[in-house]
This record gives sequence, C-alpha cells and structure tokens, in this order.
Amino acid sequence: MRFFKHITFSIALTITTINLAFSQNFPMTPNGNSSSLPIGTAGGLPYYVSPYVSLSSGTLTANNPIFGGGAGSAPFSGAKSGNTNTLASISGTLINGHCISIDSNFNLIDSGSPCGTGSISSGTQNQLGWYALTGNTISGLATANNGVLVTSSGGVPSISSTLPSAVQGNITTLGTITSGIWNAALIPVVYGGTGLASGTSGGILGFTGSTTISSSSALTAGLPIIGGGPGVLPSSALKSGNTTNFVTTTGTLTSGDCSSWDSSGNSIDAGFVCSPNTVYSGTDGGTANAKVITAPNFSLSSNNTVVFKATSTNTSTATANVNGTGVENIEVATPSGPVALSPGQIVANNEVLLTYDGTEYQLINPASSLSPTGFCQNQGLIIKNDSTTPNTKIDINSSFSQIVTSLNVGIDRSGISLVLNALTNGANGLDTGSLAASTWYYVWLIDNGSTTASLLSLSSTSPTLPSGYIYSCRVGAVLTSSSTQFFRTLQKGNRVQYVTTSGSNTPSYPKILSSIFTYIPPTSTTLRAIAQVFGSGGIVSTETIGANAVEPIITATAYVAGGDGIESVSSYGEILLESSSISVNGFGSAFVVGWVDNVSAF
Repeated sequence: MRFFKHITFSIALTITTINLAFSQNFPMTPNGNSSSLPIGTAGGLPYYVSPYVSLSSGTLTANNPIFGGGAGSAPFSGAKSGNTNTLASISGTLINGHCISIDSNFNLIDSGSPCGTGSISSGTQNQLGWYALTGNTISGLATANNGVLVTSSGGVPSISSTLPSAVQGNITTLGTITSGIWNAALIPVVYGGTGLASGTSGGILGFTGSTTISSSSALTAGLPIIGGGPGVLPSSALKSGNTTNFVTTTGTLTSGDCSSWDSSGNSIDAGFVCSPNTVYSGTDGGTANAKVITAPNFSLSSNNTVVFKATSTNTSTATANVNGTGVENIEVATPSGPVALSPGQIVANNEVLLTYDGTEYQLINPASSLSPTGFCQNQGLIIKNDSTTPNTKIDINSSFSQIVTSLNVGIDRSGISLVLNALTNGANGLDTGSLAASTWYYVWLIDNGSTTASLLSLSSTSPTLPSGYIYSCRVGAVLTSSSTQFFRTLQKGNRVQYVTTSGSNTPSYPKILSSIFTYIPPTSTTLRAIAQVFGSGGIVSTETIGANAVEPIITATAYVAGGDGIESVSSYGEILLESSSISVNGFGSAFVVGWVDNVSAF
C-alpha cells in the first residue's frame, strides 16, 4: 500500500477531447476499479479464477440453463427436456422410481408411490375408458344416445337406455310423472288405480265392489244422473223441461197441492190444492214490442198466466208468443175494458205477468200503475247552478233518495251526483220543448229501476218521463230570466235562497212585485224576505211585509232627527204563505231572499 501527501491544486484547464490507448490489462485492485480481464468470448460469461483475476467462459448455448463450474472453473451450458424457458422447481426429497406430483405452490414433489406401467388404446369421442381385461391396458367403452352406465349380472359395463331388472326392482320412491305413456301392467284399485284399460265414452266410473271399479254406459246429454245403489252404476234420469236448472224441495209435499218457495229457494208445499189454472215461469226474448217467451209446459188456455223478467221496454202496442203457441195481442185492463198497451207499460227489468183471457193476453201489472204519487224524500239534498255553465246547467246532489209509489213499491238510491243540461231533452235534460225565458221550471229525480237521472219540466206534478222511466220525485224549482238564463240560487234540503253574484243576472236580491210568485215558485210554502226603509229629516219611515194587510210579520222602521243625515234599516223574516199574495206597505222596499219549497228534503 502506498501513501501520498495530500496537496491541493487550483488549475484552470480547458479540455476538448482526450483519446487514451492502453497496451496491457489493468490488474484488479481491492476497490474493484480495474480488471485483469482480457478480451472475452462472445456469448460467454466472466468468472473469477482467483480473487483478483477474471476470465471469460466459453460460448453458452442459447435458451439452455447455465451451471456453475466450481472454484476456478468456468460456468457451462446444461440441457432441458422441452422447448420452453420455464423451469420447474422442486420441493422436498425425490425418491428414485417414484412418480412426481405438483404441490399448491406449483413445485414438483414426490407423489409417494412408484409409477405404474401400461398402455391406453385409441378410442373415439364420448367414449369412457375401461379395463376390458385384467392387466394394464385401458380401452374405450362403446357409447350410445340417451343411455346410462349399467353393468350386467357379470359386472360388465355398458351404456343402455334400459335399467337392469334387478335395479328396477329396488326402486321404492317415486317422483311426479309429468309426461309419457304408462306401458306397464294395469294399476289395481288397492294401489290407487282403476284396474281398467278403457271405459265407455260418455260414461262415468263407479264402485261395483269394494275393490272393483267399472265404467257406466253412456249418459244422455242434458239429463240428470241418479245413483244406482250398492253394486249398481249411476244412470241417466229424465226431466220435465229443456233447461238444466232444477228445483230442490224441503219438507213434505202433498199430492195435488200447489208449491211455493221458501227463503232459501227451496220448493215447499203451499198448503192448499192448486186450481186448474197455472202460473208458468218464462224467459223474455224477441223485441221490445214483439215478446217471444219461453215457458216450458205452457199451453194457450184461458186464465193460464206466464211471469217473466222483461229485457226491454215497449215503445208502442205489443204482442206476445209464449212457448210457440202463437202471436197474441197484449192489452191492459181499464174501467171501460181491455185496451192496447201504451209505451212504457212493460219496463225493462220489471217482473211482468201476462194472463190469457181466451182472446188475448192481459198485462196484470202495467208499469203505468206504478206512477210514483205515493211518497219520496231526500237527505243531504243540494241543488245549485253548475260552476262551469251556470246559465243553463244545474248540479243535483243527494246523499240518499227514496221513492215509494202509490202501490207501496219503493226504490232507494244513495250517493246521487247529477248535472242537468237544460239545452237537451230526455234524461238529465228538459222533458219536452226548449228552455223559455222568465219561466219557472221544476227539478225532478227519475229512475227506471236501474239508473237514476234528473229531469226539468214545466209541470210540478206530472213530468213527461223518458221511455223506461217509471219513478219520479220532484226535488226543487229554478227560474229563468228574461235572457233565458237561470237565476243564481242555492238549495239545501227544502230551503232555497238567491245567490247574489256580480256580473250575473242576480247582482242583488229581486224586489217583491205585485205578484209574489214572480220570484218564488207556486210550490213555495214560505217566503224569506227583507224589508228595507230609509229615514231622514225627523220623519219616521216604516216598511212592513205580511201574509195579509192585518198581520204584518216583517217590519223595518227608521227615524233620523232633522239634519242628522239618512238612516237605512233592514229587517229579515220568514212568512208562511196563506194565499198567492202578500201585503207590502210603507215607504221602503221589500226584497225576496228565497223560499221554502214543498218538497220532502233536508
């Protein structure tokens, strides 16, 4: 080792290019900054022959593994079994003669047992490999479509679509068979089958013994079936008519007695002997004015009656043909004898009774006799101008409506909500004609037995009902102005008042004129009015309204001392009408607020 004195120089140099050439190798020093390596072999590796001397190995074979040569010796190329550059690593001890396996880290390991020897014969696609003979040769097992692997009684495997009989005999659990054809023996009754291979077309099965099922003979279409008793199969019975509806009976029936119905729909003994004339139940057909009635066993004999539910309403005179016995006129009884029907005397959905009198049929219960002059009432009744078209439409609402006719036939409706259009005719419109100016019209609820509607009429007692409507109930009244528009009113129950509306034909309460029924309807029972008077100049002013001149009921009095200005006094009251006129006196004015109508509503 050499030591040098540390000397510091300060030199300024400018170097552009230095070319150095060395004529010998530099020896390797401990700090590794020089080498004694001569020119190496292409494809070789440098290796140390001593601590400070390195040489070049020979050319190493491409893509082969490299092995170390040991101390002072050059590395060299080894060999490999395949053509990839991925080399397998091993783990553990490998024993000569054992097969190898692969662990979870992809290392080769000893399989733990010697490798076997043998051969595999060539086969075809889908074949299974098997040992046909004892030894070390595997061959292909012939395959087949839609088969399973089975073995013979000698243990020889094959692919078959038929299970061996020994296997079939061991099947003790069944699933659900959803398709296919049963090709095995008949299943006897004791195992849940019928024991039959066939039956009679149109017949039914029955037990002829505790474990025997048989097929009956063909049963007649449309006829009832009756039991045969023990050991005998059911058979067809007979029926009196041509329908498939039958009557059940209860209690004891006495021969010769008429029958009736109980609340459950059973036929019961009426308790009396029938007359020779019979009432037959029929079914309506044909048209509104030419009824064709089907009534089994009906004969065209005097006093025989047929009852049926009408499917349509007659619009003119009418005829009936019952059970094909011929076309006969239908008439209705009057004080002067039977006359031809008027429109609407047979109404859809009504029960109709026709009795043959030997010449024609008489309608026993014409709908016209159901004119609802009995009684009607409404709960939660509200009548007002329609919010969208107030001049010609009226809204009618009633939470409950009931109409009971003079024959004590009633109909109830709830949740009624209707719009009456006075510019149309018929249901929910004007009964006849066109809307007129300065006229009282009466509001009705009408019904045809299935549908409720409204109607506007000039009549307060007998509106012209649309075809099919037989129930009617007057519920209110409305007034048109000189411009043929409805005045603004609001009715709740039977109480009505004018609704003053700016820009309409009702800007204020109308003034009472000489005729009280100008602004309240003739059906009113009570006048609701205001008496108004102005007082000034020390004069007492009075305005009175009364049912007559002797008995003022509404009085307004005003007095203002001289020079104190003008005083206006209004007084409201209600007057029960005694006649078609009232008494209005004084120096003020009287105005109509509204009225109470003679209708049953609240």
